[in-house]
Amino acid sequence: MEQRELEAQELPPQRSTATNHTAGVAALVGGADLAAMHQRHGLNPATARTVAIELTSHDALAAHPDAELGTKGTDVVSAWNAAFAPAAAFILGAMLPLLATLLPPLEWRVPSIFVAVLVALSIAGAVGAAIGAGSRVRAPLRVVAGGALALAATFPAHRN
Repeated sequence: MEQRELEAQELPPQRSTATNHTAGVAALVGGADLAAMHQRHGLNPATARTVAIELTSHDALAAHPDAELGTKGTDVVSAWNAAFAPAAAFILGAMLPLLATLLPPLEWRVPSIFVAVLVALSIAGAVGAAIGAGSRVRAPLRVVAGGALALAATFPAHRN
């Protein structure tokens, strides 16, 4: 081969000895971890070790979430979605109390804020119950009760 062809070929990056040792220790610990998990699920130690070795030989990073949680790498939510969901929930949840602050006359503001907050909390409790497969009655009541207690506890500060 000519010099140019050799230079054009991509060579794999060289790893340092420390990197190789770190990767080896991580693989050893991860494989032992996975083998121990399979033993807890009833496999004998030799079979558990074989399963751990075979699972990690293809994709060690995917082997653990798949075996431990039943998830695939594609099941992971993106960071943007994880950040957007609470931001949207916060904005939407703040709309009712904000409107209750801006729209009514001054003498009705505190009671309207109180009601708007409890309505927003009941909606949040119902949505949370639907997402978490919880009780559609108890969850909103629990959130509203906690919110009402918090409002009652902080109401005296309004008078000062």
